[in-house]
Amino acid sequence: MKKLLLATTALFTGATINANIDASLLQLDPSTGSSSSYVVLNRSVQFTGIIRNEGTNAITALDLVYSDENGIHTDHISSVNIAPGADYSFMHAAPYVMHQLGPHDITFSVVTPGDNNSANDQQRVTMQGVAFIPVHHVTVEEATGTWCGWCVRGIVYMDSMHAVHPSDADLIAVHDGDPMTYAT
Repeated sequence: MKKLLLATTALFTGATINANIDASLLQLDPSTGSSSSYVVLNRSVQFTGIIRNEGTNAITALDLVYSDENGIHTDHISSVNIAPGADYSFMHAAPYVMHQLGPHDITFSVVTPGDNNSANDQQRVTMQGVAFIPVHHVTVEEATGTWCGWCVRGIVYMDSMHAVHPSDADLIAVHDGDPMTYAT
């Protein structure tokens, strides 16, 4: 059925499709602009992502390849069996190490023998070399009072935030119209 659908699509669009093998680089992390694309000098980052088998045959071997200012880095993966329509999560074996400040363009590709559709095999990411990454500290204020029957929810929420962010969030309950009100 899938081959018939692909052949019909090719007939109507005028495209020539060999859909037997088609590895698609669905997701790449870090991605341009994400917080993980900012890397402190001399630290490394691992590329991870998701590949989807868009073909009609299983994928049993592939190469994960990225190129940067230092050359080409290949991770050959031969022990996979990605069924048609299935996703495969990966981590590239060679970490990228940031050596200079500023932007660094990286091209990441999945290379599969017999894949004739190269339009979905590659993504580009711009990594930013930085001297340091600042620690963010957030202040959260909650309006409350002992007269408020719904404010117990706020206590639970603030407690949950403290459990997740014990050292980088200041949590303040501002009371009004009750014995714990602080006028100033």
